Amino acid sequence: MKKTLLFLLVALPLGAVLSIVLSIILAGVTFCRSFADYLAYIIVQFFPIYGQQEEEEPEKLEETRSDVWERHIARIEAKETQEKDNTKSN
Repeated sequence: MKKTLLFLLVALPLGAVLSIVLSIILAGVTFCRSFADYLAYIIVQFFPIYGQQEEEEPEKLEETRSDVWERHIARIEAKETQEKDNTKSN
């Protein structure tokens, strides 16, 4: 009986109040964030200087990827030659 009374008088009202407060806070954050995204979109459309300026980054990224793969292939080949040397010496 005591647990039921405690639940009805404390936990249930506290949960209801906290859920309402949390939903209001989340609604406010969502509204502000969407409004900020909308303003950022307008700024980028009217002032392209604040948008993406350089398209050279994908080329640099591609070069970086090829460098990574070349190093990876070289590492694999070095391991293979080392394993061949180890098997020949045994």
